[in-house]
Amino acid sequence: MSAYVIDWLDHCDLGGSQAWTDVSKIDTKAPLIRTVGFIVKETTEGLVVSHTLHEGECSTPFLILRSAIIRKEPIKLPPLRRKPKG
Repeated sequence: MSAYVIDWLDHCDLGGSQAWTDVSKIDTKAPLIRTVGFIVKETTEGLVVSHTLHEGECSTPFLILRSAIIRKEPIKLPPLRRKPKG
């Protein structure tokens, strides 16, 4: 399984911690996020990404919607190996 760097636009709560928000002060610019991880599943809606893999299992998978993805590039990783005894 390959690792990727994925740049994507996230959705967010625009109201902050206030119950009432001045409409003229709302910033509608979506946060640009960078994720590095393994694509463990692809659907028509998005990519399921995980940061850690072990024997067919993954840790904390999450979905990034395809419509939010700005860029996706594979990363070359060294082979997985144990530290030599010594």
